Amino acid sequence: GLGDVYKRQAMCRRKMYRAIKPVKDYLIRCHTDGFVLDRKVDHLKLGKKLGQWKLKEGSCKVKNAQYVIWN
Repeated sequence: GLGDVYKRQAMCRRKMYRAIKPVKDYLIRCHTDGFVLDRKVDHLKLGKKLGQWKLKEGSCKVKNAQYVIWN
């Protein structure tokens, strides 16, 4: 039901908060399903499955909250 949807959303927000908190000083952008940092970090478990953190390395320009240009 709708209560389960709200619980999943809260769980995802908590996971994002816990990932960002230790590196908040390096945070450039945070959005629904990811974030951009200005340096590498080693505290996240990376993987290719649904729900695991993925890494995209490179440089980017953040135009606004919705638009990021990756080089």
